Amino acid sequence: MRFTGSRLLLCMVLAACVPPPAPPLPQPMDGAGRVSLGNDQVTSWAAREPPLAVVVAVHGLKGSPAVFSGPAERWARLGFLTYAWAVTYPQVDVADFVRMLQQVATRHPGVPLYVVGESMGASLAVIAAATAEAPPVDGLVLSAPAIMPDSVTADVAIGALALAGLATGSRAPAYWGEIFALMERARERAPAIAGVPVLVLLGDADTVVPQSGVAALLANLRDPPLFRLITDGSHSLFRDQDGAALADQVGDWMLAQRHGVRSSHPELVSGLPGVK
Repeated sequence: MRFTGSRLLLCMVLAACVPPPAPPLPQPMDGAGRVSLGNDQVTSWAAREPPLAVVVAVHGLKGSPAVFSGPAERWARLGFLTYAWAVTYPQVDVADFVRMLQQVATRHPGVPLYVVGESMGASLAVIAAATAEAPPVDGLVLSAPAIMPDSVTADVAIGALALAGLATGSRAPAYWGEIFALMERARERAPAIAGVPVLVLLGDADTVVPQSGVAALLANLRDPPLFRLITDGSHSLFRDQDGAALADQVGDWMLAQRHGVRSSHPELVSGLPGVK
């Protein structure tokens, strides 16, 4: 079958949404524990009491809470308490995530709350932050966000995958239909986020999420976010060679949003020189 130029381009873009085999997940570090939040059991990394801030982290399609072991340990040194929510895609219910955020806000009244999402977790974070029932958050960190490009719908995307021969096996077509619907919903809900500082991270070597989708997110957010394109960064930015340094920079950024703490990483917090 021959594709038109636009259809071939669409297939190439959406094929990038199908993750390749993921690198081995790290094992939770010694500081990790399990905490009950309502009906949820979440992984947590303890900090000072009371914590200076609380981070809720949500992983991507092939991830697990262990993805945040390294960053959470480093954020704990800043006095942050991190909760990592385990997600089963595509069965995830955004309402469940919102309820978990409510539980965290109730458990830590008056403590700054940040949400960190990676890949599909970033899509989930966007949708939750745009939900009226969600508690106020002091900042969103969206790492390699999986967002549907403009002018592409979930139905068109699954059709393109089918034409490309990618929508096969146990994960098609309903599976990808639900994944693409979540990506589309994140793009559509982004304009509803107002008054929330947003940091968007993307590796220039990321072959998983479509850059056109990230561009749609940047354009659709009501308040201009900070955006950093990371040289030689992969899809799993916190697991890259420079992942620890990035986690430190993100921690400083979160501190600066609520506490006005001067960052030791001005290239991330102010001006972002060299960012494309």
